[in-house]
Amino acid sequence: MHSMMRVPETSELFRQMVREVALVARAEGVELGDELADEKAEFAAGLEPGGFSSLHHDLVTGRRIELDALHGELVRRASRHNLSVPVTAIVYALLRPWEVGRERAAAS
Repeated sequence: MHSMMRVPETSELFRQMVREVALVARAEGVELGDELADEKAEFAAGLEPGGFSSLHHDLVTGRRIELDALHGELVRRASRHNLSVPVTAIVYALLRPWEVGRERAAAS
């Protein structure tokens, strides 16, 4: 089991983000089943203990991160439907300084 998913608070945070994706998808006409959060959590729990997301890899290796295309897009789509996606919005806000810093460095 991936070590992050062993921590109940982190596992619940992950599940909540998946629920937020499903909520926005439904508002956009894409029906995702209620079991999606459980399915994705089970998948994540089965990942290798030393594995990381591509976003994490890009962040730690100094590459441009896909934060805006992933989390930012979900936040914007939720806003267009007057939906609240608090977990995604917080993750986006916490990681945004790295994205902005890299954008500034690339422009210089």
